[in-house]
Formats: sequence, C-alpha cells, structure tokens
Amino acid sequence: MKKRAVCAVFSAFLLFTGIFAAFGAQNQKPKPHHLNAGLACGDCHETDTPISGAKEAKCLECHESREAVVERTKNLDPNPHFGHEEGLSCGNCHKEHTESMLFCDTCHQWGYTTP
Repeated sequence: MKKRAVCAVFSAFLLFTGIFAAFGAQNQKPKPHHLNAGLACGDCHETDTPISGAKEAKCLECHESREAVVERTKNLDPNPHFGHEEGLSCGNCHKEHTESMLFCDTCHQWGYTTP
C-alpha cells in the first residue's frame, strides 16, 4: 500500500512538472543572438511547443562541430571548449532560456561570461 502511495505521489509530481515545463516553455524566447538569426522554437526543439531541452546535435547543425567551436575560441586562454572529450555537452554551460554559466568555474576560476 505504501509503495502505491509513493508511486501515485511521484506520478502526480511528474505530471505537474511536465505541465509546468510546457507552460513555461511557451512563454520563453530564445536569446537575442538566436532571435537575430531568425530561429524559432521548432528550429532547435523540433516542435513549436517544447517541454524539454534541445539535443546537442541541433546545436551543432549551426555551430558545425565540437572541433569547429574549439577552433573558433582558440585565442581564449584557457580555451573553455578544449578538452570536452570527457562528456560535457553544450548545455552544461550554455542555457538558452536562463542565465548561462561556465561549468568549469565549479572547480576553476576563469570568470568568463558564457553566452
């Protein structure tokens, strides 16, 4: 009985957060540099009413490849895009609808502003 109650509460939580996320996403806009490029929700999320983040593959359709991003930022010292072979995704730092943060600053103190 206790297990069913826990499952019911957890299911209700998932339903509520899904509805909340869908409502919130409909009221968000891309950052100015993506708006200026003419991007709409469906360009990154594959739907005009997204309820989850875009896949990294969608980022790389415009930003080419991880290697190309490393090359474009090669003059930064240290290069925040170098060494991501360990599995960091674009979304670890770049947040489209909230403030971005430099994940590396969790341990290092580089102090870059992340777009």
